[in-house]
Amino acid sequence: MMNTFQSLILSLFLLTISVSRGNAQDIGFESWEDPRLKAHVLETPEEVEQEISTLHAYLSKGITDPAIQVRSFFLWITHNIQYDTEAALVLNENAKVSGIAQVLKNKKTICTGYARLMRDLCQRSGIPCQTIDGYTKEFTSSQAKMNQPDHTWNAVKIKEQWQLMDVTWAASIHQNPTGFPHKNLDYYYLQPASKMLEDHLPADPMWQLLDCPISIQEFQEESESIASLLTEKEPCYYLSDSLKNYEQLSKQGQLVKSLERAYHFNPSKVNGIQLGQIFLDRFIEKAEEEEALQLSGDMDALLRLYPELFALAKKAKKYTSLYDWQKENLAYAYINFGVALSRKLEVTKGDQVAKKMLRDMENSFVQAESILQELRPTSRVKHGLLSCEQYLSFTRENIKSTNF
Repeated sequence: MMNTFQSLILSLFLLTISVSRGNAQDIGFESWEDPRLKAHVLETPEEVEQEISTLHAYLSKGITDPAIQVRSFFLWITHNIQYDTEAALVLNENAKVSGIAQVLKNKKTICTGYARLMRDLCQRSGIPCQTIDGYTKEFTSSQAKMNQPDHTWNAVKIKEQWQLMDVTWAASIHQNPTGFPHKNLDYYYLQPASKMLEDHLPADPMWQLLDCPISIQEFQEESESIASLLTEKEPCYYLSDSLKNYEQLSKQGQLVKSLERAYHFNPSKVNGIQLGQIFLDRFIEKAEEEEALQLSGDMDALLRLYPELFALAKKAKKYTSLYDWQKENLAYAYINFGVALSRKLEVTKGDQVAKKMLRDMENSFVQAESILQELRPTSRVKHGLLSCEQYLSFTRENIKSTNF
């Protein structure tokens, strides 16, 4: 049995745990405007700022209200991350934005890094948050400069309502207040869509969060004109349904839909290339699946895959050009599809089914031949053309000799 001293020690230990847990569960911030929240954020220990997991744990500790958590993240980012002017000057479409770990290490980034850091902190709390690419009046003062998005900000969902914020510009206002005499830290924090549209136009019009999005031409009007225009617009778009459908998509599905809307909203060459690249990336993924299925010998799955692969290539070619090696791979996919059909034909019953398969085989080899004839005659291209010639001869002989 425990003696009195041991019992006292245990009681004190349990009390310490209870108090500690109580503090962790409820720091007691009344709202996101509570001044104690800012003090808590500014006291963030340096040792927790090196990893996003430990930073998130500190900034969200004891806070159950999503609005207060988002404010905590916002305050930390705007007070600790500097804008990387040098990186912004040399950035081009081929440059890679630093990962979150690098942003936390260097304590500086460009707009994409700001927005991704906010998104990642929110998502660790289960708060829906998106990065929004778009155009700003700071950089796109004329139609000629609307070729591609020039900025990135966030949409965050708090209490079933999507709201907008620009952490990058908020940080700039905080760090250089004299450069923004008529704006404070909260000017770009959870603002109404109409307010953000004064100088922020999402590439994907859905993220205007309006029942009737404005056009690029309307965006380029004066801010006062936009405000007046919004009061006059009648609903022309089912925003709530679009958002609901969007949230149900996979991340890849969301990206494709968003880029499709962005292209139709502003069909510039750069937007087309970005959309085409997404389809090309998916085409490459399907091509890798094709190789795995060939090795496994799953003929039925392989035959189901090819139409998806060809549809992706067709969509990609609609928006961008394929490199020769991509065209070559597409041609070989058509050849492989024809070969797979020929193997399936051997065990196929029914004249009409067999007839369709032979026609599909012929079409597949013709497609491959047509693609290869446009390419420089490398050894692989020559081999592919020879295969097409042989398979087409075999297929057409079968079509002629078969009584359908």
